[in-house]
Amino acid sequence: HIFQSDLDIQLFISRYPWPNAVCMGEGTLVMNLGLLRRLENEDQVAFVLCHEIAHLYKDHVNNDVKEHFTQLYSEETQKKLKQISKSNYNKTAQAEALLKDFVYDDRKHSRKHEKEADAVGLRFMKNTKYNTAEALRVLEILDTIDKEKYQTTIDLPHIFDSEEYPFRRRWLEEEEVMFGGKRSTGEEGWIADSLKTHPECLHRIELLKDKVPATPAATKDTAFAKIKFRTDFEIIESYFHFADYGKALFYTLQLLKKHPDNLYLHTMIGHCFNQIYYARTDHSLSKHVDKPSMAKDESYKKLLQFINNLRLKETILVGYHFMKKNAAKKIFLDHEEYYYAYIVSAALAEKTEEKENLIKEYNNKFPKGEYASEIRRLK
Repeated sequence: HIFQSDLDIQLFISRYPWPNAVCMGEGTLVMNLGLLRRLENEDQVAFVLCHEIAHLYKDHVNNDVKEHFTQLYSEETQKKLKQISKSNYNKTAQAEALLKDFVYDDRKHSRKHEKEADAVGLRFMKNTKYNTAEALRVLEILDTIDKEKYQTTIDLPHIFDSEEYPFRRRWLEEEEVMFGGKRSTGEEGWIADSLKTHPECLHRIELLKDKVPATPAATKDTAFAKIKFRTDFEIIESYFHFADYGKALFYTLQLLKKHPDNLYLHTMIGHCFNQIYYARTDHSLSKHVDKPSMAKDESYKKLLQFINNLRLKETILVGYHFMKKNAAKKIFLDHEEYYYAYIVSAALAEKTEEKENLIKEYNNKFPKGEYASEIRRLK
């Protein structure tokens, strides 16, 4: 037995959308929803968990903390800090140079830990029923993790065009940065590769390749397939939960292409536009929707241009007319949450008569409705 029999390992699935898994150092493992939705089978989940258990077994987290504080409070570091504080000039530049050395060294140690966790994790995985060849596939997935899961074009004019409120071409015009030039990312002067905690995945694959025996393809698991299907919807809920309405809308529109009649997706579009309108009214849009210049994916960039180009009134009218257009299909008005989102958008768009009619219909259809108290407040 590798571990003490009384070692308590707990696994948690986090709502965080970033594709990562973490060992906390005392037996807690956390897998983010953003990583789970990118994995293809249970074998790959097994390798990720074995990798994190390897971090625990080798005590990487606690060793890192010790090294970190040993270096920070070492005689040499403290001496440099005193010299900087006594300097009359270039204090900021000197402090940043010291910080870079400190961060680069810390990340270098972390990258070594990742390679060791790969090797030890693979040894652990060989003692399970799972296919070890999928360890290499996990690293291949991580190598392209910055690319969107679904490489699809979102047809915004088609989705948001309606007879009563036609789509305007100017909504897709690219933003102009005043005086031109490149927008600052805040990483100028830092060596990008040295800032990576994880080493290049292709290099990690090379280190593991000879240790992986030839094994059959991963078995298809219907239970995992259901989980995987659900994670695409849960990632939308996560972004909405964290009030990132731009990304919530983006992932909703991506899935809408695959599931054009899905009630949840149509409802979430209404919720997103309502919340984006609220953000505009209190001048906090930048906290909830990225600027187009921050997007790497072209489809996401176009969506951000669309949202940022909308004026205040246009924002809610786009959402309202989208909800109204789909309400013509009876199936949508049998769905309570869709009804609620539609009522809110009608209220915000100042469609008073329609709002009142919708509220009456809602109360008749859902006498003990989940959103009855919120709707009373709208009145």
